Amino acid sequence: MINQLSLIIPVHNEEKYIKNFILEWDSCLSKQFQKYEIIICEDGSTDNTVEVITSIKKQNEKIKINSKRQLRGYTKALIDGAIDANYENILFVDSDGQYDHNDLIKFLDESKYLKRNFILKGKRINRQDNYLRKTYSFLFGKLFSILFKNSLKDPSSTFVLVKKETFLFLNDYLKYGKEGFWWVFCAACTQENIKINEIGINHKPRYDGSTQVYSLRKMPNIIFKNIISLLKVKFHN
Repeated sequence: MINQLSLIIPVHNEEKYIKNFILEWDSCLSKQFQKYEIIICEDGSTDNTVEVITSIKKQNEKIKINSKRQLRGYTKALIDGAIDANYENILFVDSDGQYDHNDLIKFLDESKYLKRNFILKGKRINRQDNYLRKTYSFLFGKLFSILFKNSLKDPSSTFVLVKKETFLFLNDYLKYGKEGFWWVFCAACTQENIKINEIGINHKPRYDGSTQVYSLRKMPNIIFKNIISLLKVKFHN
């Protein structure tokens, strides 16, 4: 079992919920590790998110803030957080409240296998997203499996435990992930023969209701950009 961890959380406009989210994860990690840190990758929030996390940081030395005034995007925020990580094991979790911190135990039980060419990734059970998003993921998953010839069940899950060196090794691929980052990440792992072990995890409704990113109006553009991203990974030199 691993004995230290950097938790990386991308955050944008989460002033209402981020405090409880951080405190829940801090409580969970403190029971499992003596050496851990929580890196908040704040990404150009326009509400009071920065003030909230700054207040928490003043009271807890385990909290670190990686913040930019201007929006840098999800991909750049994750990469910046990974570069800043002080520990060799990195756990990525989105801040929308859909993942259960109690599932960390399942990952720790399997973490003895974690190494340079082996990562652990959550597989959402009873996924709590709207029908449009689930349909998109299902159909896109079919294309993904054809392109990369793998049997992953949930490539877009954002609950991921990986070695820092592995994540940064994939950086040349990850730059293609401005859309569909975790699809690109899994595709890159396949290209580099990095094994992904999927672990069943709980999935909950978002803190703030249904996401507006995957609206019907935006879907054609999202699909087009995601396909281009995967093709760049597939034919990367």
